[in-house]
Amino acid sequence: MTKVVAVQSRMEDVARVLCSRGYKVVSMYEASNPDTQVNAFLYTSYHPDIDTSFNNLSETDNIVFNQSLPHEESSVIMLNVTGLGPEEAVDILEERLNSSTR
Repeated sequence: MTKVVAVQSRMEDVARVLCSRGYKVVSMYEASNPDTQVNAFLYTSYHPDIDTSFNNLSETDNIVFNQSLPHEESSVIMLNVTGLGPEEAVDILEERLNSSTR
């Protein structure tokens, strides 16, 4: 089954790598639709085009949310890719996806 990954806007390079590896990529807006099942969210806290001090905060940890669905085990991975190259971000995501299905 194809994994669905939501990406924040302006992450075209990461989206291209995800598509080349067989993932379905959706926007955060599309992922907010209750009918859209997402396996992971990739986001960044780096926004050089926004001039406010709160955007300089660094994320200290990545979060994995576990949701219980009837007859199915599911977890949604939240991955902060700030400072990572596209290939590196997708490699880390794949590592997390593989470890969450064990």
